[in-house]
Amino acid sequence: EAVRNYINVMDVARLLSLSAVTNGHQSHLYNLASDDNLSINDLLSIMRKIVGEPFKVNYMESGQSDNPAILLDNSRIKSVYPNFVFTKVEEGIAQTYQSIKEKITI
Repeated sequence: EAVRNYINVMDVARLLSLSAVTNGHQSHLYNLASDDNLSINDLLSIMRKIVGEPFKVNYMESGQSDNPAILLDNSRIKSVYPNFVFTKVEEGIAQTYQSIKEKITI
């Protein structure tokens, strides 16, 4: 089962903004990664809980080049911004779903 890291786009924007105004840090490569490493099925389970309505999932065969797990080390960025709090994936999905519901009537 494939595992990926999921990060809220607002967290990416906040981290990029912080990096633009923070003085004294050397230039490094940083993994923009949250603390949420989840499988697709974990993500679907969270979505089902938040949406509260049944939906169908179509599974496809993975490609030969698909990586089974992409886990990113965010320790460097967390050491530079120790007070930064990542949005939990559940919270981000709930906010996104609420925003969609407000804009679309079904």
